Parts: sequence; structure tokens; C-alpha cells
Amino acid sequence: MSKPIYDKKKQLQYIKDKLQLITYMVDQLNPDSIQLEDFQYIAEELKDLIVKTNMFHFRHETAKKEGVTVK
Repeated sequence: MSKPIYDKKKQLQYIKDKLQLITYMVDQLNPDSIQLEDFQYIAEELKDLIVKTNMFHFRHETAKKEGVTVK
């Protein structure tokens, strides 16, 4: 039985998409009418990005240790 393949391309695409979303959200801010909620939404997206990036890193390190093929 072969080891499963760990595909980091999907994780990298997720990070890229999330960064694009955050950039879009920031670009849409109007300096004259910024609300606390605007920052909260952006903070939630950033937090999600950080958590997922850390999770992807942990999975990658674990996969390498376990001899899983990383592509």
C-alpha cells in the first residue's frame, strides 16, 4: 500500500484566495465612514488565515516526518 500524497498546492491556493479577499476588504474601506465592524470582519479573516496557515505548516511537517509524499 502506498503512502498518501500530501498536496500543498490546495493549501497555497487557499492562502492566496484569503489574501485576495482581505486585500479586497481593505480596498473597499471608506476612510470617512470606517466602523468598528469593518475592522472586526478583517480581523476575523486575518485570524482565520493565520490559524489555517499554521495548520498547513503543521500538516506539512507531520507529513514529512511520517514519510508521506509531498507534492
